[in-house]
Amino acid sequence: YKLYPAKQATLLLVLKLSAVGVLLLGLLRPALLREEKDLANARVLLLVDDSRSMTTHDGTLGRSRLEDAREVAFDKMLPRLKRKLLVTPMAFSDGVRALNGPEELKGAGDGTDIPRALLDSAKNYAKAGSIGAYVLVTDGGDGRALPPALATGVPVFSVAVGSDLVNTDDLRIGRVEHPEQVDAKT
Repeated sequence: YKLYPAKQATLLLVLKLSAVGVLLLGLLRPALLREEKDLANARVLLLVDDSRSMTTHDGTLGRSRLEDAREVAFDKMLPRLKRKLLVTPMAFSDGVRALNGPEELKGAGDGTDIPRALLDSAKNYAKAGSIGAYVLVTDGGDGRALPPALATGVPVFSVAVGSDLVNTDDLRIGRVEHPEQVDAKT
């Protein structure tokens, strides 16, 4: 055998060990796995706010938020989305329900519970196929306490209707306590 200087011998050893390492790695059959969602059959859930705050008349040309939401959801968005996607319209406030047309929106719900709307609609349609996206048409008013973070991995798009609630008198009295008799001096 031919003897090599120390530097060359070390380099040759590193090259031989690298070649053996690459061969062993090849025997392990490495693979790159990618999870791809089948969005061809994915459903877009169009959630329209049906809470009482939507009856506030601060929309376009003095209309109610609900009237603006009906127009945005059913006249503008739904026809365009349905051209290429499977779309399911739903109404939400303190619960979620199927929505067959804009006339079913009454603005009678007790609050705008967005997290519950997302969770309940996901439960309803998880078996029917994957959900590709949520589209919310809402004023975002009367927001309830948020539960722990919703990690659905599904995009949520929000379309706002109405003006900022800070500038709106949108309050109600829930309960009043008073004595049976009131003294004239009080």
